[in-house]
Amino acid sequence: MSTPAVSAAIRRREGGKALGGIVLTASHNPGGPGEDFGIKYNEAFGQPAGEDFTDAVRRRREREQRERGIQKKVVFLCIV
Repeated sequence: MSTPAVSAAIRRREGGKALGGIVLTASHNPGGPGEDFGIKYNEAFGQPAGEDFTDAVRRRREREQRERGIQKKVVFLCIV
């Protein structure tokens, strides 16, 4: 399913009541092994999450990593 189709599905889900949706994609968004896998979060109208949201996710991940004492490298999956 294409990203635009997923965006349309998010808009229509539950009669338009969805708060957003996670899109797993093989794309240019760096993420998984070989950096050819991405995770996107699209908001209620199917639009990509804004920078304020993605920055908050990154800060939360960094805080959790510190608090849990995670020393190994954690791959941050981009949210676009």
